[in-house]
Amino acid sequence: MMSVPKVGIISFYGSENENLDWYWKGIAQAHKELREFLEKNHVDVVDSTQFFSKGVHTETELNKISRKFVNEHVEAILIETYNVPPKALFLHAVLSLPVHFALYGSFNPSLKSALGLMRSGQFIWENLRNKQAITSHRFWGVGKYMIQWIRGMSALYHLRNDTFVVFSAQTDAFSEAEYKFILDNLGGSISVVPISLVLEAAESISNKQAENFLTLLKEKGLLNFLKGKTVLKDELLHQIKFLLAVKKWVNSSRMEAINVIGFDQSACEVLREQVFNIGFLSTFLPFPVGVKDSKTSFPIVGEVDETLLFSTALLSKISYPVSAFSGAVNIADYHFFLVSSPWGAPAYYAGGSLEENNILSNINIERDCETYRDVTPGFEVSSGEMTTANLAELPGGRYIMQIGEGWSREITPEMRQNIQWGKGWPRLAIDLGVRPYLLIQTLGSPFIALTMKRNANEIKAVCDQLQLPVMRLESEAAVKEFRDHFRTGRVI
Repeated sequence: MMSVPKVGIISFYGSENENLDWYWKGIAQAHKELREFLEKNHVDVVDSTQFFSKGVHTETELNKISRKFVNEHVEAILIETYNVPPKALFLHAVLSLPVHFALYGSFNPSLKSALGLMRSGQFIWENLRNKQAITSHRFWGVGKYMIQWIRGMSALYHLRNDTFVVFSAQTDAFSEAEYKFILDNLGGSISVVPISLVLEAAESISNKQAENFLTLLKEKGLLNFLKGKTVLKDELLHQIKFLLAVKKWVNSSRMEAINVIGFDQSACEVLREQVFNIGFLSTFLPFPVGVKDSKTSFPIVGEVDETLLFSTALLSKISYPVSAFSGAVNIADYHFFLVSSPWGAPAYYAGGSLEENNILSNINIERDCETYRDVTPGFEVSSGEMTTANLAELPGGRYIMQIGEGWSREITPEMRQNIQWGKGWPRLAIDLGVRPYLLIQTLGSPFIALTMKRNANEIKAVCDQLQLPVMRLESEAAVKEFRDHFRTGRVI
């Protein structure tokens, strides 16, 4: 379960300046500035100088602070380099630290911080070959990107420690090869759960329980299912029973936290037979309707592969407590993509708020455009900043992360009248500043995950740690270059 990011700070003792009071005062000031900057930007700090005021001096002290970092669930570590650290102790630290780290140097001209920062980097480059050391970042002074890097490392920490859940009607057919990227790069936990468990639980949910939940939704503003009187109350109660069954399963599971819940094709087929719509889960399970339950703040994805599972989970961790919106491109014209979500989307996107009273009145409950048997929540996402993420698989088992920062645009009446497929689903118009005909030739998948914030730097920080190449979708030159390189076999 994520809250604010948590960072450890570690310093090393510099014996060559032991008797210089002005030097120690400079170090104390630089350390104070770093800590205050982090706390001002809502980062929890676990500080080694609380235990060793002049820095870590021995391997015993290093082991003690490393255990402290583990016990405090530190998600990233900043190594202060105000002097040149003892090489052997420094390298031992880099190898033993429990999470990703970065080097930090201060602008303070009275310190040898530039020398210490570069010398520390040299120690790493010349002596270590593990991924965590090779991908370490160097910060020269505090700034916005430091906070973005920390948020990215916090997201990566939770992706590695939380569980990917996949509901399936064919659990015996589960193959780790289908989730190779997640297992290889995150060492993640994937739990494949029989869909029959929640179907049986849904049968045990009483009409009274479902009606109480529906009453709560109506009290908070969900009234638009009455339009046209095409949706019957019994149909709503049927969907709510499934939602409550999944919520019950999540709360009774032993999983401390979940990255994302996915439904494979076999599970989706069974749900269609039972006239259950995943959209109710996506809209009302991650969103804190009623009981504010952080254990159910995660995204839902249906009938897709691990690339969208990973992209959606990553963006959700970065933008916590708001889960990512994910969907499929269903219309493209000269200026924009229209993305609709057949498996629904968090209610937050119906009004840009985590307050029920501000958004539920914007949600319509309509008959599903594909089956016409079940009903689904739908809404339009308002205009604003947004970031997309697409993990794309390339030939030879390689991957690339496709990132785009742009805008969601207002859906005009002219756009709306052309929508048939996905008519009742959550949807938004995406403008990345690049002509869609180019993006169609470049995107690795028609499925897109996005958030209504600027998060490209956080995503890039995670990709750097995973040694995952990145391409930017908002640059027409980059899009054309990728397309042309791919055609000639020269991409990454």
